[in-house]
Amino acid sequence: MKLSLSEISTPNASFEDDVRAYAAAGFDAIGIWEFKLPEDDAANRALLREAGLAVASCVPAVPSILPIFLPGMEKPSDPSERVAALVASAKRLAAYEPECVVCLTGAAGDFEPSRARALVVDGLREVAAAAEEAGQAAGDMVTVLRSRLGRTGVLRGQGNLPASRALAESVLRTAEELSLRDVQAMASADLGAVLVLQGQFPESVQARYRAFRLADDQIQRMRYLGELGEGLTANFETGRPPGIPQGQEQRLVMSIAAAANFETSGPHAAVVQVDGEELGRARFYLMEAPPDEGLV
Repeated sequence: MKLSLSEISTPNASFEDDVRAYAAAGFDAIGIWEFKLPEDDAANRALLREAGLAVASCVPAVPSILPIFLPGMEKPSDPSERVAALVASAKRLAAYEPECVVCLTGAAGDFEPSRARALVVDGLREVAAAAEEAGQAAGDMVTVLRSRLGRTGVLRGQGNLPASRALAESVLRTAEELSLRDVQAMASADLGAVLVLQGQFPESVQARYRAFRLADDQIQRMRYLGELGEGLTANFETGRPPGIPQGQEQRLVMSIAAAANFETSGPHAAVVQVDGEELGRARFYLMEAPPDEGLV
């Protein structure tokens, strides 16, 4: 795990002061705020290299698509001007090789909710395309692929699940070919999110479990583990009744709420598998219910 400090923590210090102070304090990386950057990007990057600081994140001078009603962040008020500023910032800040460039939605303000959403979605598409273009210009395939994953989220938000899934699968294949383990994990997690919305629960569990297995960062692993449990509801009956020796095998009752359709009555089985390995099997029998009530 690496430690980073954002420049907003020291608002009155200069960029140069921040770099030297953060390095001296033992931080591994810095969170850059563009409004503090001097114009000479080459000199700025040289200063970072000299200090041994990576860049964890970059916050553009105009950080959102819709206005943020905070001092210094309200202007410009026109969303198209804000998107243009974000695009320019994404291209400039790519040279600092940050882990991410922050892009916020902003507040709906006087816009109708549907109009605000449309403006944000269209703006995100433009910013993601600019980030991908910057990555390609720099020959940085990690940035290119992560930008494409940003577009999968936009497509998912628009309800275009087939396109979102196809793009996530394409990124996953490319990341596999280039042995980019972190990007494989991200793409697998995105694919799992789409599969849940498509109602393909077993496939989504496999994709999210793969993301968990691929992630090296412990925080990311915990996030993927949390997503892996999305949609599962379980109740456990545990404890050691009086007179039962410690360590003796006991009954564990678990129920999982999940959507399932059965075409026929009769014997069935619920099978638990991880990476193709069967961990358990529970057999049950479906009986025909009275008309219009389905199977029970």
